[in-house]
Amino acid sequence: TRGGFLQGRMINVIGMTSVGKSSHVNGMSYHWMMLPDIKPGIVSAEATAAQYSLEMLGIHLGVNFDLMQGQEILDFLERPDIAERVDNLWQNEYGEERFVILDERDGCIGMLQDRMDRMFKHDGCNLLMVDVLSDILRGNSIEAQEDHMKYQKSLLKQGATIVNVLHTKKIYPDPKGNIRKATEYDALGTSSFIQSAAYNIVINRDKMTDDIVMKNTTEVDMPKCRGGITGPAGGWYYDSTNRECYDKEDWTA
Repeated sequence: TRGGFLQGRMINVIGMTSVGKSSHVNGMSYHWMMLPDIKPGIVSAEATAAQYSLEMLGIHLGVNFDLMQGQEILDFLERPDIAERVDNLWQNEYGEERFVILDERDGCIGMLQDRMDRMFKHDGCNLLMVDVLSDILRGNSIEAQEDHMKYQKSLLKQGATIVNVLHTKKIYPDPKGNIRKATEYDALGTSSFIQSAAYNIVINRDKMTDDIVMKNTTEVDMPKCRGGITGPAGGWYYDSTNRECYDKEDWTA
């Protein structure tokens, strides 16, 4: 990307179901919310506000709460040394909230856009993360999807940065049982989202392999990268124990 994403642009993260999109996107969100000049607004179609907050806490503290029981989690969070670190996630040093979560998964697209407007204009969220846009628009006509794209473009013109998470259509094995990698053209919904983005990030992972390293390695391609370099973009290795994501080459070394 030659130094990062340009603000006021659209970024799409594209991948098949269960390939690890949410884990990587949550890591991106955490990175951005800890920066001084970025305040993410999260539109979550899969996780409730409580679930999403726990995800952020896990990344922030370097623990996997899925491996802990309910009371064990509460006891852990009440430890004095942990409580101070928890407070640092919710607020910055000036007492300002670092991010806003919207888990309003019911209702029409118009209601969704009203809430996105509020996050951007009222709550001061200059980066909006829509996870998963494919689920939110599922069942709507192409015309309705195109209208939502026009809405997103209007926010971009006002300075918002938008990250859309997109599912792909099901990719079936060939006669030899091999499944090809997903591409940006496999994304569900209107093609306008792919065409209008400044960055398309496509991720693939062999989740059925017996090789534990390969199973936790995500292959990254960037077929569209405004101002940067397109093509294969290496790999990410995800350590589920401490919720850390590494550049595959760095992790291997």
